[in-house]
Amino acid sequence: MPDHGLPMTVLDLTGIQPEIWKNWRLPYQLPASVARAWSTIRRFDPAVVFGTGGYVVGAVGAAALLARRPLFLMVPDAYPGRTIRALGPRARAVFSAFETTSGWLPRAHVVLSGTPLRREFWNLPERRVERLTRLLVFGGSQGARRLNTAVEEALKDLMELPGLRIHHISGSSDHQQLAAFRSALSPDIQARYRLEAFNDNMIQAYQSADLVVARAGGSVAELTAVGLPMILVPGAFAGGHQRHNAEPLVRSGAAVVVPDEEFSGVRLASEVRRLAGEPARMQAMADASRAQGRPRAALAIARTMLEWAR
Repeated sequence: MPDHGLPMTVLDLTGIQPEIWKNWRLPYQLPASVARAWSTIRRFDPAVVFGTGGYVVGAVGAAALLARRPLFLMVPDAYPGRTIRALGPRARAVFSAFETTSGWLPRAHVVLSGTPLRREFWNLPERRVERLTRLLVFGGSQGARRLNTAVEEALKDLMELPGLRIHHISGSSDHQQLAAFRSALSPDIQARYRLEAFNDNMIQAYQSADLVVARAGGSVAELTAVGLPMILVPGAFAGGHQRHNAEPLVRSGAAVVVPDEEFSGVRLASEVRRLAGEPARMQAMADASRAQGRPRAALAIARTMLEWAR
């Protein structure tokens, strides 16, 4: 952030841990963090305070309320976390990417806005999926072992589909193992299996895909903005909240969901083969995905806050 000319204040704060004994620092950290956030707000003198959830926003949101500044919150997941549930009733608005969020925040003013995305997502052309030739698999910035293992197990089976190319963004943890696996493949399969630890141009990766296999985190906002058919494998971590993100996409017909514990190489190959044989269904999934997208959410959120800033 400082490299882009944005001033930054860092709070010494940790999240609440399930094991009570691990929270021994919290009674000292939280008051100090609220005080520092309050001091920063008073010095910076903002018209509004905006937060996207997480434990740091708990301290900043409390400081904003103490400083009597309008507080706005954004929840990118369908199910709001502790911070949003605690601060939501005191916020001017809670911006949400999912209609179902309001059911968990009955005392908050929830605004269905979508998740803010970069301008590159705002005016993308509609997609035509004539047949499945390009499969993108990724598990977020840290990767997802369940997805990585499934690709490794299913790769040779998937390569039997005529002309199929796979772009696999593995994350760093499993990349070395997968790179060794790839190097042992035949030159023909290697040419059709692109493996990366990271990719800095995800929008190009999305636009080059006919079908995506991914978790069901914040990336679903980007996938729907592009209008991609999806096979989603919601993570079982953090209380399994990603399944709530996937449910509306399944209902709309934009995605197929496979529970994390059921996902394997056999299941991956089966789902991909099924969709490859149904190009009309894949086009319907792409249309449903795009209908769920809200690529200009940043404008809607900014306009609402600017009204308060005036």
